[in-house]
Amino acid sequence: MSAGEQLVTICTARQIEAQIIKGRLESEGIPALLSYESASLVYGITTNGLGKVRIMVPEHLAKEAKEILADRADIDTRLPGRAYDNPTWFAPFCLMLLVVGVLVGAI
Repeated sequence: MSAGEQLVTICTARQIEAQIIKGRLESEGIPALLSYESASLVYGITTNGLGKVRIMVPEHLAKEAKEILADRADIDTRLPGRAYDNPTWFAPFCLMLLVVGVLVGAI
């Protein structure tokens, strides 16, 4: 990026996601800059937009950058065969904690 080049925000994300997006764009040859709010760096706060990271690219590359990110947005990156939405271990684990708590006298 040159010194006088106009930058535009193409999206916002949490810190780790922003680093991934930046890497994705740079792997495609689009320079990216991350703009942090001080609260996100100091406190790690990401509530109600506070602490979000702005991903910025040169204005003339903004459309291409958005297309690159949109191409990957609909791909499910989760591992096949995993019960992400309905974990089978959660209910038995909670029951075990309850039983142990009762036996120990904590509950």
